[in-house]
Amino acid sequence: MSNQSRGTYHHYYNTNGQYTHVQIYPECQNCLECEDCGGCIDDNCGDCDCEGCDCDEPCEDCGDCDDCGECCCDDDCACYSSEDDDDEPGREFFPEEEEETEEVPYSRLVVYNREKQFFRLQIREDDWWQIHQDRGSMMVFIDGACRWNGQPHAMASYGVYFGPGSKYNQKGLFPRHIPQTGVRAEIEALAHALGRISDRVTYDRTIQLIIIACDCEFVVQAMCRLMDEWIEDGGVNSWGNPVADFDRLKELYQLMKDIEKNQSVNVRFWQIPREQNDGADQLANEALDEELDRWKPLLQPLIQI
Repeated sequence: MSNQSRGTYHHYYNTNGQYTHVQIYPECQNCLECEDCGGCIDDNCGDCDCEGCDCDEPCEDCGDCDDCGECCCDDDCACYSSEDDDDEPGREFFPEEEEETEEVPYSRLVVYNREKQFFRLQIREDDWWQIHQDRGSMMVFIDGACRWNGQPHAMASYGVYFGPGSKYNQKGLFPRHIPQTGVRAEIEALAHALGRISDRVTYDRTIQLIIIACDCEFVVQAMCRLMDEWIEDGGVNSWGNPVADFDRLKELYQLMKDIEKNQSVNVRFWQIPREQNDGADQLANEALDEELDRWKPLLQPLIQI
């Protein structure tokens, strides 16, 4: 059978932007040519001698895997993976569940590197008894604070803590046009941390893993589990209500992913108890105290400080 009699070629661009073509047969309008024998893969046409051929249209929603050529949305792809795969760590960090940290005593899990001026994770890998710094890791603690939360004169601040005396530590207030709430304070702490992280990984190419320790469940769950769903639903949660500070969260989520892509690093979040976040908490409250000290003479008649 000649190529002319088999059908005509239809051209299209796949989702990877690659120009390609498929051959459509008059006998079975939706089927493709078998790559092995050249026959139509529709069993009704009987022009394919290969076993296992299936009638299948090109996937319009996703592209082929760069490594194995299979459709990336198909579990049959040899390179198929997802964040839910048990073999792949998720974005949220659980030290007691991970191979390199599960045997490290909690009191020794984090150590401050004075030369680098940031915290590092401690791991146990090749030698069962040897605990050592993960030289590719960097850890930062973040926290927000808000005085008179929910009131017109509320005042919020942030703290970013890389370690005792670190030159990368940050604290401060944020402009009054930004909502002065406790949750927004936590989000702005993350924003400043991502800014510092971006600077550090640009100049220190040894960093491969960044762990952001935070005591705010909302921020951790948003960045680890919920943002993709919220973005898809247009900033509405599963109850149909608008997500608080969605635009800012979306901006930071994209910034985080850009840092990962451009700097070849992995950003993860560790939800810690409030009492273990005293460094960042102290910075955030120092920022408030310093500002209030400046305004205390004027504010004293108006509010109870």
